[in-house]
Amino acid sequence: MPFISAKMTGSKEIATSLDQFVNKQKNTYTPNALNEAADLGVRIAQQKVHVISGKLKASIGKKPLGKTSIEIHAITEYAGIENSRTGSKGALGKHNFFDQSKEEVRKQFPKIIQTNIEKNLRENKARTS
Repeated sequence: MPFISAKMTGSKEIATSLDQFVNKQKNTYTPNALNEAADLGVRIAQQKVHVISGKLKASIGKKPLGKTSIEIHAITEYAGIENSRTGSKGALGKHNFFDQSKEEVRKQFPKIIQTNIEKNLRENKARTS
């Protein structure tokens, strides 16, 4: 059954950013950032997918792979075929819904990390005040 998936990782990158941003606090990461990025990926893929029966759109989701990774997937037997189709859906754009989703998440991930770091800093400051 040829389905497609993308594994999202980033806890090391998040930990590095936190080390630099928050007084060198080591071994800290924000799982919320990964979850938020996965939600964005699912939302975009569902918006971009070519819908005929709705089965492919309904199969798009996410699954945690431990504490440091989340998989975004489209688990129909034809998801990979639809994503690699050439041509377009008219005004709706190209068929590569999954590739478009991954690219947008890649672009937005630094901002998602920053937002989560800032939120954690505010929460920590409020607890210590």
